[in-house]
Amino acid sequence: MQQDEFCNSDVFLKAVHPADSKGGVVLEGPVKKRINKSVVSAKQLARLVKHVCIQKDIVFTPSRFYGNTLLLNFAGTNALFSSIAIDRRFFDIQLINSCLAAANIPGATLVLNTGVQYHLIWILDEEIPQSEFYKIYFFQSKLFYILKESGFSPDPSSLEIVSKVPVPGSINSVTNQHVSLVPTFSSLMTKKALDSVVFSGVDAIEQRRITSHARVLQELLALFDSRVLMISSRPDLFDDWIFFIGCSLRLFCSEKQLEKELSAVVIALEGLNWEKCKEKYVGLIKGIASGTDDLKIKYKNQHFNLSTWANFIYGRLSVTEEEIDRLGLYYLAGEEGATIVDVKQVVTHKYGFVTDDDGFIPVSELFMRNVS
Repeated sequence: MQQDEFCNSDVFLKAVHPADSKGGVVLEGPVKKRINKSVVSAKQLARLVKHVCIQKDIVFTPSRFYGNTLLLNFAGTNALFSSIAIDRRFFDIQLINSCLAAANIPGATLVLNTGVQYHLIWILDEEIPQSEFYKIYFFQSKLFYILKESGFSPDPSSLEIVSKVPVPGSINSVTNQHVSLVPTFSSLMTKKALDSVVFSGVDAIEQRRITSHARVLQELLALFDSRVLMISSRPDLFDDWIFFIGCSLRLFCSEKQLEKELSAVVIALEGLNWEKCKEKYVGLIKGIASGTDDLKIKYKNQHFNLSTWANFIYGRLSVTEEEIDRLGLYYLAGEEGATIVDVKQVVTHKYGFVTDDDGFIPVSELFMRNVS
């Protein structure tokens, strides 16, 4: 496929969200002065593009999710991005790519231009699967700091896995112009190039810290998912679940996003709306989110480092040998050489309610017309 073919909106959306992708794409836009969201499949998204040309401020997630837009629900992605304000002193996209090249980062595949922001898009030659979610935040964090140091104005919101970009062809209400696709003459990003950027300048100890946190999180979610029908019978472990998941998550999202993630865990544990149990957990959640030291973890008057952290979870949650074998919880079991791809997780639990209260509505209402 030629690079300039991606400047066709239909081809672009199919490259970002292939038809056989797992999970859903979240669309967002204003309806009657309220921001609403809809979840659609990759196939539906491709069919919707023809309805976008009369819609204002419609955005979508480059990542896919099993339900609400949470890192906990991440299913996979075929694209990475960074958003920057258009500065007339630095309006040349090739200049942006040159700055990135100086930092050994491949140029963006193409750019979405809203008239006020450039959204640099890297389309990948293969999907980042659920188990490699951590690469997204670290790649987009590096983009943010390199662009900022180079004199550009990157948008901090584009650091998050859950962030959104405008749908090409939609109308930006600030400029009243259609969002356009601009070629950069750069190719798809390879997995090898992505890994090189993510771990560039990161020593072995830091790499282990990153992958250990990711591994613990994946195993915790696999365990949570397998116990979801019985978990409510152990309220004495609710704080433990929140603490363990939160400490594993906080390397991979902002403090604000982490609070959203953990409120969804509370909802899953309590089976209640967040407002009904907020007071009980807000102190614990804010304490986890504001924590800064990931090498030394303090919980219930005990201190842990990464070498004992997994063992503590293993004992506290009473992980069984049967669960270890069935779910692939080898890291929690303390097995040397366990890798993140060993987790035998198939996510069925969806964190956070997807209801009208969350702003989710049928896509026909979002587009204010019948769509198929």
